Amino acid sequence: MSEKKVCQNKGCFTGRAKTENLGTVTDFVNSLMEGCDYSGRFQMQIDIAVEEIYTNICSYAYSDGAGDIAIEAVAEREKMQLTFIDSGCAYNPLKCEAPDITLSAQQRQIGGLGIYMVRQIMDEVSYGRVNGKNVLCMVKYVDTAGAHEDSLQVLTEIGDVYGYETVGRTPV
Repeated sequence: MSEKKVCQNKGCFTGRAKTENLGTVTDFVNSLMEGCDYSGRFQMQIDIAVEEIYTNICSYAYSDGAGDIAIEAVAEREKMQLTFIDSGCAYNPLKCEAPDITLSAQQRQIGGLGIYMVRQIMDEVSYGRVNGKNVLCMVKYVDTAGAHEDSLQVLTEIGDVYGYETVGRTPV
Protein backbone atom coordinates (compact mmCIF):
# COMPACT_ATOMS: atom_id res chain seq x y z
CA MET A 1 0.00 0.00 0.00
CA SER A 2 1.51 3.31 -1.07
CA GLU A 3 1.33 6.28 1.21
CA LYS A 4 -0.22 9.49 -0.14
CA LYS A 5 1.85 12.61 0.25
CA VAL A 6 0.34 15.40 2.28
CA CYS A 7 -0.18 18.51 0.23
CA GLN A 8 -0.53 21.60 2.35
CA ASN A 9 2.06 24.22 1.57
CA LYS A 10 1.83 27.85 2.68
CA GLY A 11 4.05 30.77 1.98
CA CYS A 12 4.29 34.51 1.60
CA PHE A 13 6.38 36.43 -0.91
CA THR A 14 7.15 40.05 -0.13
CA GLY A 15 9.17 42.36 -2.29
CA ARG A 16 9.16 45.21 -4.77
CA ALA A 17 6.48 45.14 -7.46
CA LYS A 18 8.86 45.16 -10.43
CA THR A 19 8.39 43.17 -13.61
CA GLU A 20 11.94 41.84 -13.36
CA ASN A 21 10.83 39.96 -10.20
CA LEU A 22 8.18 37.97 -12.08
CA GLY A 23 10.46 34.91 -12.35
CA THR A 24 11.03 34.95 -8.59
CA VAL A 25 7.28 35.24 -7.98
CA THR A 26 6.39 32.33 -10.30
CA ASP A 27 9.20 30.23 -8.77
CA PHE A 28 7.73 30.95 -5.32
CA VAL A 29 4.23 29.87 -6.39
CA ASN A 30 5.49 26.82 -8.27
CA SER A 31 7.55 25.70 -5.28
CA LEU A 32 4.38 25.61 -3.19
CA MET A 33 2.61 23.48 -5.82
CA GLU A 34 5.37 20.83 -5.69
CA GLY A 35 4.15 17.59 -4.16
CA CYS A 36 0.48 18.43 -4.67
CA ASP A 37 0.11 16.27 -7.80
CA TYR A 38 -1.61 19.09 -9.67
CA SER A 39 -2.00 18.48 -13.39
CA GLY A 40 0.19 20.39 -15.82
CA ARG A 41 -2.93 22.23 -17.03
CA PHE A 42 -3.83 23.27 -13.48
CA GLN A 43 -0.30 24.58 -12.84
CA MET A 44 -0.25 26.44 -16.17
CA GLN A 45 -3.56 28.13 -15.33
CA ILE A 46 -2.20 29.22 -11.96
CA ASP A 47 0.95 30.57 -13.63
CA ILE A 48 -1.10 32.56 -16.16
CA ALA A 49 -3.27 34.11 -13.42
CA VAL A 50 -0.22 34.94 -11.27
CA GLU A 51 1.62 36.51 -14.19
CA GLU A 52 -1.38 38.60 -15.21
CA ILE A 53 -2.20 39.95 -11.75
CA TYR A 54 1.43 40.53 -10.77
CA THR A 55 2.25 42.30 -14.05
CA ASN A 56 -0.81 44.54 -13.72
CA ILE A 57 0.22 45.54 -10.21
CA CYS A 58 3.77 46.28 -11.40
CA SER A 59 2.51 48.30 -14.35
CA TYR A 60 -0.38 50.27 -12.86
CA ALA A 61 -0.53 50.27 -9.05
CA TYR A 62 2.23 52.76 -8.35
CA SER A 63 2.29 56.00 -10.32
CA ASP A 64 5.59 57.08 -8.76
CA GLY A 65 7.48 53.84 -9.48
CA ALA A 66 7.57 50.42 -7.91
CA GLY A 67 6.06 49.84 -4.51
CA ASP A 68 5.78 46.83 -2.28
CA ILE A 69 3.72 43.71 -2.84
CA ALA A 70 2.86 40.68 -0.74
CA ILE A 71 1.58 37.43 -2.18
CA GLU A 72 0.15 34.91 0.24
CA ALA A 73 -0.34 31.43 -1.20
CA VAL A 74 -1.79 28.19 0.09
CA ALA A 75 -1.54 24.99 -1.93
CA GLU A 76 -3.75 22.14 -0.75
CA ARG A 77 -4.68 18.88 -2.41
CA GLU A 78 -8.09 20.20 -3.51
CA LYS A 79 -7.25 23.84 -4.31
CA MET A 80 -4.74 26.66 -4.68
CA GLN A 81 -5.44 30.02 -3.06
CA LEU A 82 -3.52 33.21 -3.83
CA THR A 83 -3.88 36.62 -2.22
CA PHE A 84 -2.16 39.69 -3.73
CA ILE A 85 -1.74 42.71 -1.46
CA ASP A 86 -0.37 46.08 -2.60
CA SER A 87 -0.58 49.64 -1.33
CA GLY A 88 -0.90 51.20 -4.75
CA CYS A 89 -3.78 53.35 -5.96
CA ALA A 90 -7.21 51.93 -5.18
CA TYR A 91 -8.37 49.79 -8.06
CA ASN A 92 -11.01 47.08 -8.21
CA PRO A 93 -10.26 45.06 -11.36
CA LEU A 94 -13.55 43.19 -10.97
CA LYS A 95 -15.41 46.36 -11.94
CA CYS A 96 -13.80 46.27 -15.39
CA GLU A 97 -16.28 45.63 -18.14
CA ALA A 98 -15.63 42.31 -19.87
CA PRO A 99 -14.10 42.81 -23.31
CA ASP A 100 -16.13 41.88 -26.36
CA ILE A 101 -14.16 38.81 -27.42
CA THR A 102 -16.29 38.46 -30.55
CA LEU A 103 -14.45 41.47 -32.00
CA SER A 104 -11.04 41.16 -33.62
CA ALA A 105 -7.99 42.37 -31.69
CA GLN A 106 -7.89 45.47 -33.92
CA GLN A 107 -11.54 46.32 -33.17
CA ARG A 108 -11.37 45.77 -29.39
CA GLN A 109 -10.44 48.48 -26.94
CA ILE A 110 -7.09 48.01 -25.22
CA GLY A 111 -7.29 46.64 -21.70
CA GLY A 112 -9.48 44.27 -19.72
CA LEU A 113 -8.51 41.06 -21.48
CA GLY A 114 -6.08 39.99 -18.73
CA ILE A 115 -8.55 40.21 -15.85
CA TYR A 116 -11.14 38.56 -18.13
CA MET A 117 -8.72 35.62 -18.58
CA VAL A 118 -8.10 35.44 -14.83
CA ARG A 119 -11.83 35.36 -14.14
CA GLN A 120 -12.24 32.55 -16.67
CA ILE A 121 -9.30 30.54 -15.29
CA MET A 122 -9.92 30.91 -11.56
CA ASP A 123 -12.99 29.60 -9.78
CA GLU A 124 -13.22 32.56 -7.39
CA VAL A 125 -11.88 36.08 -7.54
CA SER A 126 -12.66 38.72 -4.91
CA TYR A 127 -11.37 42.20 -4.14
CA GLY A 128 -11.37 44.51 -1.14
CA ARG A 129 -9.61 47.69 -0.05
CA VAL A 130 -8.14 47.16 3.44
CA ASN A 131 -6.37 49.95 5.35
CA GLY A 132 -5.20 51.61 2.15
CA LYS A 133 -4.23 48.34 0.48
CA ASN A 134 -5.67 46.48 -2.49
CA VAL A 135 -6.42 42.85 -1.59
CA LEU A 136 -7.21 40.49 -4.46
CA CYS A 137 -7.92 36.88 -3.54
CA MET A 138 -8.17 34.05 -6.08
CA VAL A 139 -9.01 30.36 -5.66
CA LYS A 140 -8.66 27.54 -8.17
CA TYR A 141 -10.13 24.14 -7.31
CA VAL A 142 -8.65 20.93 -8.63
CA ASP A 143 -12.23 19.76 -9.05
CA THR A 144 -13.91 22.97 -10.17
CA ALA A 145 -17.31 21.65 -9.13
CA GLY A 146 -16.41 22.76 -5.57
CA ALA A 147 -18.20 25.53 -3.74
CA HIS A 148 -17.09 29.07 -4.52
CA GLU A 149 -16.94 30.64 -1.09
CA ASP A 150 -13.30 30.39 0.07
CA SER A 151 -11.95 33.61 -1.45
CA LEU A 152 -14.94 35.52 -0.13
CA GLN A 153 -14.44 33.98 3.32
CA VAL A 154 -10.77 34.99 3.39
CA LEU A 155 -11.64 38.53 2.34
CA THR A 156 -14.41 38.69 4.95
CA GLU A 157 -12.01 37.47 7.66
CA ILE A 158 -9.44 40.10 6.65
CA GLY A 159 -12.19 42.73 6.80
CA ASP A 160 -13.32 41.53 10.21
CA VAL A 161 -9.77 41.82 11.54
CA TYR A 162 -9.13 45.28 10.07
CA GLY A 163 -12.67 46.63 10.35
CA TYR A 164 -13.52 47.42 6.75
CA GLU A 165 -16.45 46.81 4.48
CA THR A 166 -15.69 44.58 1.50
CA VAL A 167 -15.97 46.27 -1.87
CA GLY A 168 -16.86 44.28 -4.96
CA ARG A 169 -17.36 40.78 -3.60
CA THR A 170 -17.72 38.92 -6.83
CA PRO A 171 -17.52 35.15 -7.08
CA VAL A 172 -17.06 34.11 -10.68
